[in-house]
Order: sequence, then structure tokens, then C-alpha cells
Amino acid sequence: MATTIDTAHSSDASAFFATSIPMTTQGPVAREIAYKYDVRATVEYKRLHQHLYKNNMKTMKYFVAVLVVLCSLVVLVFASEGTSAFYIPSHISEGAKDFLKTRKKVEPTELTYQELRDIYISALTLRLAAAKERGITFSEQAVTIADVQSHWISAPGVDPKNPRILLHMHGGAYFAGNAALMADLPAKISALTQLPVLTVEYNLAPEHPWPSGLNQVVAVYEALLAQGYKAENIGLSGESAGGGMALSAVQVMMRKSLPLPALVYAISPWADLALEGDSYGTLNGDDPFFLPTGSIGAAYMYAGFKDKKHPEISPLYGEFKNHPPLFIQSGTKEILLSDSIRLAHVARKTGTPVVLDLWDGMWHVFQDYDASVPEAMEALTRASMFINKYLPQ
Repeated sequence: MATTIDTAHSSDASAFFATSIPMTTQGPVAREIAYKYDVRATVEYKRLHQHLYKNNMKTMKYFVAVLVVLCSLVVLVFASEGTSAFYIPSHISEGAKDFLKTRKKVEPTELTYQELRDIYISALTLRLAAAKERGITFSEQAVTIADVQSHWISAPGVDPKNPRILLHMHGGAYFAGNAALMADLPAKISALTQLPVLTVEYNLAPEHPWPSGLNQVVAVYEALLAQGYKAENIGLSGESAGGGMALSAVQVMMRKSLPLPALVYAISPWADLALEGDSYGTLNGDDPFFLPTGSIGAAYMYAGFKDKKHPEISPLYGEFKNHPPLFIQSGTKEILLSDSIRLAHVARKTGTPVVLDLWDGMWHVFQDYDASVPEAMEALTRASMFINKYLPQ
């Protein structure tokens, strides 16, 4: 049974956690971010120092003594238990446990966005090759629709001429990723739903900031309608930033009074580029992949100095009355957790059908993992049942 949570706590978490900014942005954007967050953190530190040291030396000494004791206890616990960098729930699969045991705490990086992009592409290339070796097979047809490169992905036995389709957007924080190299996830969805999936190679930031890629996605959707596909036979899906892109596309469609798709399947969607969710603070350091500071840099690369609460940038702040049914899926070990919870809460208040499917102990886009993590296929199977409900054969 899907887990639902009706809560939407928000805070200015960005001011809490952003004490350093990785070099994922350059030029005036980086300077603005550094000024806004690093300088503020420095000022607050100096105030704390003056209060504790100059005005109350005894308090300072007591504080340091207690801190040393607590740190010693933590070290002893970790040494005696031999645990990983992350808490591992006992109920998750052995494969999931093994994955978490191998992960180290994420550290801020000084790599440029291009270096990060290149590393990501190399990893995706290896991952796709490994997926094919494990037996994930699919047909791929490269096409150009509305002047946008796209790829039809169909699992074995799927009719590529099926009038019911999924339009999928890949993840990558809006500045990285590649639809062709990330075809294994759409292929698994295609196999489970028996639907062809069209993945869009949308423009990436910072070379093409918002709304370039978003406009391309909507243009592809409009072209599909012009080709004869019916809106009620099209579902949208996407992971991470791709999930946010799918949701943002619906906001554009609503503004343009276009016929809306049948559903949206959002996997760990990045729905709030203002980063106001509680999990950006509470899970800072407990996400096996991301730090909130990296999200700040990616948000500025994508949307610059635009209002991050614009509904077509952060769909969390959009209109959900008469919105297509939503299936939102997330793990509990990711800083984007609050995005999913708050999104479900906001949409449900308008009467939109929503399933919030939370997976305890799972990480960002865990659905992308192989059979060694059985939770991945279980989650995709649940989502596929939802998709087939609204796109019946």
C-alpha cells in the first residue's frame, strides 16, 4: 500500500545549511551565491564567537568540553559497531544494505559544472552497458520532433504504434544527463506498462537556461497532439529534475489552455528550486548523493536570478486544480524528500488524485538500480499499475 503523508512544513533551510558553495557555477552567479550565503554565515559565526568568548568565557569552555565528550562517544559507537557512513534500516534488502555500506559521505566539490557533466556522462555510459549485459533489452529509434532530438524506447513485445504513450524527461539537475544514455529506466517502465516511451533530449543549462528546455518539452507534446495522439492517451514521466520538468510542463500547458495529459509519474521530483523544504536541512549530510549547496548552484545555473517560486520553474508553487492525476515516488534518504511530500499535500488539497509512494531507507532515484536492489523493481511495478489505470490498454 502506498504511504501518504499530509504535511507541508517549510522553512528557509537554505540560510541554515549553505555555508559553502561548490564550484558548479561561475562568474557573477557564483559571486552572488557566495555573498548571499557564505558572508551571512561568517557574520553569524562572528556574533556567536563574540557572545560566547568575550562575554562568557566559562560558557565557551563548558560548551567545548561537552562537545568533546559527545564527539568521543560518537567515535566510540561507530568504531565498535563498524557501521557505514549512513544509518541502514534492518528491514531493507541485502542489496540495498550493501549499496549504503559502500557509500561515503558526500563532500563539497570544486569541480566545474562541465567537469561534473563529463563525469556523469562517463558513468551513464558504463551503467547503460552494464544494464544491457544484465539483459535489459529495448529498441531505440532516434527521431526529431518539433526540431527537438528525441528517442522512442520500446521494450521487447511492445507495439511501437500503440496510440497510448509516455513522454519521459531524464534527470541531471537541469545541467547534465542524456536521454539516450539514460534509456534503461524508460525501458524498464516500457516493459512493465507495455507502452512505448518517448524520451526528450531537451536543452541543458547553463548554456540554455530556463525556459529553453521546458519550451522544447511542451513543443514536443504539442507536436504529438498534431500528429494525432490524444492527450488522454499520453502520460508524462520523469526522474529528479526530469520529474520537475514534467510537472512544470503541465503548468505551461494549463497556462496555454492545452488539453492535459492523462497522468504524471514523478520520480523523486525536484519541484522546489527555492529549496524551502525541511529535508534540505534535516537530511543534509544523510543523502548518499547530494548536498543542498549543490542544489543551490544547479538552481542558479538553470534559472539565474529569476524568481525560484515561479510555477514554471518550481511547480510546487503552481496551480493544481484540474491537474492530471499524480503518482509521486521518493526515498526517505534524499534531500528532495520534502519536495515530494509538499507536492502531494498541495495537489491533494485541490482534489487532484494523488498517490505519494514513499520508500523507507531508499535513496534518490533508487528505481534506476538493478535486481540486486529488489525495491527498485517493486517500486516501478507499483507505478506501472497506476499508469495502466489511467492509460488502459
